[in-house]
Amino acid sequence: MHIIVDSTCDLPLEEARALGVSVLLLKVFFGAEGYRDKVDLANEAFFERLKQSARMPTTSMATPEDFREEFDRHPNEEILVITISSLLSGTGQSAYIAKNDAGRSDILVVDSGSVSIGHALLIRVAARLRDEGMGAQRIAEELELLKPRLRVYAVIDTLKYLVKGGRLSGAQGALGTILSLKPIIAVRDGKVTNVDRARGSKGALRRLGALVEKEPADGDLPVAYAHAGDREAMGELMRIVGIEGPGVWLGSVVGAHTGPGAVAMAYFAK
Repeated sequence: MHIIVDSTCDLPLEEARALGVSVLLLKVFFGAEGYRDKVDLANEAFFERLKQSARMPTTSMATPEDFREEFDRHPNEEILVITISSLLSGTGQSAYIAKNDAGRSDILVVDSGSVSIGHALLIRVAARLRDEGMGAQRIAEELELLKPRLRVYAVIDTLKYLVKGGRLSGAQGALGTILSLKPIIAVRDGKVTNVDRARGSKGALRRLGALVEKEPADGDLPVAYAHAGDREAMGELMRIVGIEGPGVWLGSVVGAHTGPGAVAMAYFAK
């Protein structure tokens, strides 16, 4: 059984290779210049360019052709596709189109209902279940049971990138700029929501920790952290929450919407 995902999961490519997972690379564009997520523009270089750019970069989705090419590489294996939330990208729709075009009953598509490290947590669980001998259908069913327990929170420097990118309304964005408060966002029901705000980054990290305390993490399942250039803040979040876990860079496609300075955590609630 083979697993295919898209690069908005922010799973490091080395880890994906180790897990035996294929990653379809989305692109980010500065004007007419296109860069493959995680390959053509290093994470640090991307955020430096984002800070200097006078206009918002744009991003692309994976196409049906991208999925079809990957399906054709695995003609004799069951395939499980795990995509970014369908409410945030058309990538999932591309996977369904490719599945229907392929005419194969052994391809299953799971909408993660999440993005970035939340998406990655589901992928890690799926890879573990595959290695334990579970088939694609059973794994898909297990992921659907886990999705309602998935929590993704992030402290970001400003909501302007999410508003300009169309992931939040202008009204929601305005709430996060009152009195220069730092916004706290969540991915809920497949959408990005502004859930809280606090004065200063440290205050926002403590507030995020309080949100996790209200819905404690299941210690039997993985957690994950991410940052957009502020490793120190990510380490402070781990200390506040009291749970160790792998930390990664936000990729360029997700980072184009969060902006520089973001810090995030993903976990499964008990």
